[in-house]
Amino acid sequence: ELEMAFSACRRITFAHSRTFFFASALLPAQKRRAVRALYAFCRSTDDIVDARGADASERMRRCRAAAGMLGSPR
Repeated sequence: ELEMAFSACRRITFAHSRTFFFASALLPAQKRRAVRALYAFCRSTDDIVDARGADASERMRRCRAAAGMLGSPR
């Protein structure tokens, strides 16, 4: 499950920011996966905030739901 999530983050980063994707390739594997996950989260929440047709409360609900998928900090 975690590997699938990191793979999805890799695809999001590649699709939306090739420069960030290739720059992050210079990092050690563990850090690379982490920064790509952070990028994917930021990108996804930015897309939610920018969504047309959704009012502010709906956008906030979607952002909170996305953040809730992250789980508890360790």
